[in-house]
Amino acid sequence: MLFLLRSTKQSLKLAIEETKFQGGVGLPKNLANAKMKDGKVVAEEVSGDIESILQMLESEDGLTADTVKALPPDITLSGDAIKRREQQEQLKALISEGNYLARRVAVRSLAREQKLEAVPTLLFAMTDPDKNVVREARDALRFISRRLDGFGLKDNFTEEERNKAVQAWRNWYLQVRPEAELEE
Repeated sequence: MLFLLRSTKQSLKLAIEETKFQGGVGLPKNLANAKMKDGKVVAEEVSGDIESILQMLESEDGLTADTVKALPPDITLSGDAIKRREQQEQLKALISEGNYLARRVAVRSLAREQKLEAVPTLLFAMTDPDKNVVREARDALRFISRRLDGFGLKDNFTEEERNKAVQAWRNWYLQVRPEAELEE
């Protein structure tokens, strides 16, 4: 009898750990247009051009976690060089003064678009008070540098670990671009 209780308890524990949603946590607010994607319920992606997405990111009131989740995973900037430069400047401005959700999206988008030119802005994002923004910047620097392990900054980092990682990334960038000038 006891072995049945023990095995049932173990089976239930495994079933609970494999559950994607518990009590509606993580579900989008509007389920009318929700779809299943990779075993998860996701809201319908926001459609529209990059200009409307940037306007949404810049607006303080319309940005929620659900709207950020509904954004396409890779935001593609304009093909026109002048517009592209303006959009990159908008993303840089969002990183320095946008709300935390907009900063996360801006860091991810800038990393995918700019290559090494984005590193100074990403180093600034590494000092952000929101740890999620710092994680995005860390991952972006890993992506740009092709250093998959980065400089050892864990997801749950301390302030001292962050400072060491920022300094290591600064040193790396100055080795790659010795003529670069970085702000302190």
